[in-house]
Order: sequence, then C-alpha cells, then structure tokens
Amino acid sequence: MRMSPFTAGLVLSFSLGFGQWQDTHIPMRTGFPAFLSIGSDLYVASGGGGVFRSSDNGGTWDSLNSGLTDKYVQCLAAIGSDFVAGTLTGLFTSSDRGAHWSPFESGIPEYGITALAVSGADLFAGSYHAGIYRSSDKGRNWTRMDSASPAVSIQSLLVTETGLFAAAKNGIYRSTDKGLHWIAIYAGLGVTSGDIYVQCLAAIGSRIFAGTAGGVILSTDNGDSWSTASAGLSDEFTEVPSLVAVGENLFAGTYIGVYHSGDYGGRWSSFTSGFTASDYIGALAAHGGYLFASVSNPTPDNGVWRMSAPATGISSSSRTRAGKGSYRILRKGVGGYTVLGRKGF
Repeated sequence: MRMSPFTAGLVLSFSLGFGQWQDTHIPMRTGFPAFLSIGSDLYVASGGGGVFRSSDNGGTWDSLNSGLTDKYVQCLAAIGSDFVAGTLTGLFTSSDRGAHWSPFESGIPEYGITALAVSGADLFAGSYHAGIYRSSDKGRNWTRMDSASPAVSIQSLLVTETGLFAAAKNGIYRSTDKGLHWIAIYAGLGVTSGDIYVQCLAAIGSRIFAGTAGGVILSTDNGDSWSTASAGLSDEFTEVPSLVAVGENLFAGTYIGVYHSGDYGGRWSSFTSGFTASDYIGALAAHGGYLFASVSNPTPDNGVWRMSAPATGISSSSRTRAGKGSYRILRKGVGGYTVLGRKGF
C-alpha cells in the first residue's frame, strides 16, 4: 500500500552495539535525496540547497554550490576524480571535489535526472521521462540506451557482477550488456508491470533487494524470481524508499523510521532510538563508523541524522556492492557508484 510520496568508502561490517540517532544540525532543513562517501568526506544532495560536504562525520557541513545553477540535486556519483550531480534540469560536473560545478550540455535530457551509476569507465544516468543514458567519457557525450529500457521515472540504478538493474515506477529491469538491451523481470512478484512501484535497490553478495510501495522483495537468482522479505515491517506504512547494505546487515528507510535485518530480510526490527517523531527516511548511508539517515519530511527531526557504530566493527574489506537513493543514497557498487533510496515524482 503506497502512502503519501514524499559511498565509495569502506564497506562497514559492524556489530549492532549502536548508540542513538543524533541530529547533525546540517544548516538547511529540506529533503536530502542522496549521500556519497569518498574517503573521509561525506557529501549530501539537497532538494533546493545544492550539495553539502562534511569532513568530520557530520560534525560540520560546508555548502558547495559555486556554478550549481540548479540546487535541486537528486543524485550524486563519482567517476575517477570527477563528481557528477543530477538535478531537476540536467547534469553538472566538478573536477575539484565539488568546489566548482559546470553543466553538461551534450546529449543528455535537460530535465529530471533521477539516478546515477558507474560501472568501470561507463557512467549511467536515469531520467524522469526519457529512459536511461550512458557516457563513456565522464559525461561529456551521452547515448540513449535501448528503447525497451524503462522510460517512466527511473528510481534507482544498481551495478552488480552480473549486470545493471533499474528500478522504476513500472517495475524492475535488467541489462547484461552495459545497458544496450533491457528486459523486464517480474517473475515471482505476482503482479503486472504497471502495478509495481520500485524505489530502491541494494545487494548483499548474490542477493538483490528492492524496496517497493508494498515492502521489501528479494531475489537470489539474479532477478529471475522474487519473494517477499518484509516480515516485521509495518503492515500499514508499507513503502520502503531507501535501503543500504552494511556488511551482512541490511537497513531499510520507511515512512516511520529505520528498520534493520540481520538475516537477509527474513525478519525486521525497528531501529529508531533517538528520533522524536515517526520519520520518513528518504536516504541511508554508511560512512566513517556511522550510519547516516536523511529525514525528508516536515517533522521536528527534518535533516541529516547519524548513529555511531563501534570502531572495532569497521572492516577495510574491499568487497563492493551496489544499491539506490532520492532522495537518494550513493554507495560504491561493483565497479562504481549507485543510488539508494529515492523519492518518486
């Protein structure tokens, strides 16, 4: 049931000896569609405030908007030393860690960039209306992918070792040839493509998770079939706009806070200690020994929050995965970056 709409760093694998959620007091109260973790820096996209960066785990934030003429940033990615920001009116790039931005102007829709992902030398962009595009020169030139790719509100792009996945308002799509061709994958969902509203994607090993309007679903066979994985989530507020995999742990952002599963979605438990309201969690990220959450609705908690994790639980494992975010989150995926947890249009 759909309610009202609304990280190339270390892979963290920590125990659940967390503290409470605490407000980072980011200097703008708005929606925050995406996080991007690069080394010691955490970047966050805001719906109207541009891009912010913290180099001290959310202790302080710097605004990075020089040249960013559209501050409604929907998604973020990094390819090599370049940063990319998708906005309501197109794409912007930065070659100096976000200090200065300039627009892309060649072959990409000039509106509604909703998702970004990187796989090797390829940069992928999902759009609100015009499908999926690929660039092999860091965004200077773009090619629209197969017309069979989803064309309606791309919500998330996920890169895995077996291919590229797209979440859209009308279902889940898969490409095994770098986006040239796509197939719709619905088996096991029990509904037609028009009935599926998928907002975010994440992966733990070979398991692929999708957050939908009706909860979390899971595939263990590369998306050929799906099963529900929502036990313990709210039966009333069923929508899951954000997911993040942290080691073998999976976290889900919902309309009433954060949930955690330590058994691949077999069972979920509420993870909201410290929040003062039933909050919509539009994005999640793991960075620097903390779990970060974007609260993107008008409650007293609106902003960016964090919860500490034991330092002894942080692993420098180079294992990489992918997932979603819009109000979205970017984490490192196999060979690149992906978006986790985005709000729909």
